[in-house]
Amino acid sequence: MSIFSPRCEGSITLDNVPEDFAERMAKRVEEGLLMPGSRKRANYSVRSRDLETIRFGADDRMTAFNIGLNEVTVRRVDARTLHYDFEYRRWARYVLYLSLAIVVPMALVPFIPAVHNAFSEYSAAPYMYWGMLLFWGVVWPWILAVLHHRFAARCLERILGEVCGVVGVHDGIRYESEARLFGMPLVCIAMGPDSATGQNSGIARGFIAIGNVAVGFL
Repeated sequence: MSIFSPRCEGSITLDNVPEDFAERMAKRVEEGLLMPGSRKRANYSVRSRDLETIRFGADDRMTAFNIGLNEVTVRRVDARTLHYDFEYRRWARYVLYLSLAIVVPMALVPFIPAVHNAFSEYSAAPYMYWGMLLFWGVVWPWILAVLHHRFAARCLERILGEVCGVVGVHDGIRYESEARLFGMPLVCIAMGPDSATGQNSGIARGFIAIGNVAVGFL
């Protein structure tokens, strides 16, 4: 699978994949995919299902943007293996839109007389400025989309393990950058159970937030 594509596929091996996995998964989607009992920003529905395969997807924008599991297909290969395939085109598109929401107003800054005069005094200033806009408007959204492969896959594998009765398929992911912006971490990632408390508290709060529940600007 190309890293340039907002899509990911893989397999997970468990001690036991029950024969009624598709039915169990459908129930998990209905009750709350990310945290059972809560559909907050987890508004998913089953698209199709048979004895071995289930396909489900996000039904609203906030759900599609939360984790990026926009459209997911999971197939029971055998008694120990599940194969999954998901895409996050809507998630990647929202990230691009948010980046452009920052870049477009910034692109108007050089037209302010004082800034225009400063550009005239420093020959390197325009190159640095437009290079910064190129990074935040094009490169940064692409970087986030590439990195998202791993985080979304680990989140999905944790859910599949829980559906099959396996606890702790993956430890939760916790990361908070030392750099801060407006008092918040520049980047915060919180997915899956907190190893310190054992609770499924994947709530990310930061300027750029990725988590079961993400609270931030991007």
